[in-house]
Amino acid sequence: NIAESKNVDKLKEYYKNYKVLEQEYGIVPITFIGSEYFIGFDNSIKENLELKITNFVNECKQKTFDPSCENKLDGVSKKERIVIPLLGAINVSGVHPFLLSAIFGFLDGFNACALMALAFLLAVLVGTGDRKRILVIGGTFVFVSGLVYFMFISAWLNLFMFISYIKVTSIIIGFIVIFFGAVLMREYIVKIVCKICNTPENTKESFLTKMQRKIFAKMSSVGKSSVSFWVAIPVVAMLAAGVNTIELFCSLGFPMAYTKILTTYNLNPLAYYLYILVYIFFYVLDQFVILL
Repeated sequence: NIAESKNVDKLKEYYKNYKVLEQEYGIVPITFIGSEYFIGFDNSIKENLELKITNFVNECKQKTFDPSCENKLDGVSKKERIVIPLLGAINVSGVHPFLLSAIFGFLDGFNACALMALAFLLAVLVGTGDRKRILVIGGTFVFVSGLVYFMFISAWLNLFMFISYIKVTSIIIGFIVIFFGAVLMREYIVKIVCKICNTPENTKESFLTKMQRKIFAKMSSVGKSSVSFWVAIPVVAMLAAGVNTIELFCSLGFPMAYTKILTTYNLNPLAYYLYILVYIFFYVLDQFVILL
């Protein structure tokens, strides 16, 4: 109670020990627990506080072997740990959102078809012998790729923030991610690295694959030196948007899983988008390296 003068000094001491940002001074309620602090109060903070308290209960049980600790707050292992066959229990709490964004973005960036699209464009551009043309047009492709993906993930984020109160959404998203993982695993087993690279024999191509082939053909004509530099840039930007929109269906599981996990962090709106930018940076990192 900061209405009492003796508690003001105590609060200042906590501010210092917990390295609270100065702009957050004076905002109440503020809760200090473990090595963290929480400002304000909502359902998300309530769940975090319950988990922290439960952690202390479990630590008590492990250190003192006190059976009375066991029934204080049940369920921490279910909320903070997942059990994977062969690997056992894995702690999923405490992962910094920056690390989460970097790992998901880096893994998502290794999309065979997206990389093939860039490589196909660069192959045409290299033939012009114009280094500036290669960097500007190729850079436009990479930039627009990241921009389209940023808008896509931001849309997922806002959707999940809106429906976060519906618990069944986590189960539905989980099944969708598993489905996409199974599809990709099947393609790996039958050795389909990129549908665009493989010329089908007596088989029908999907609508998305046909669209990709048309876009690739257009990029081939636009990348040639005979096309005006200022015409090529906006056309390549539109083609990059088209390619990446199609590619969203190839790797839908990654951004869905990432944004759903990101919504579980108690962040301000700006922080969410900053971490999505971290995701995008690592997503286009391999494309940027190929361009260079």
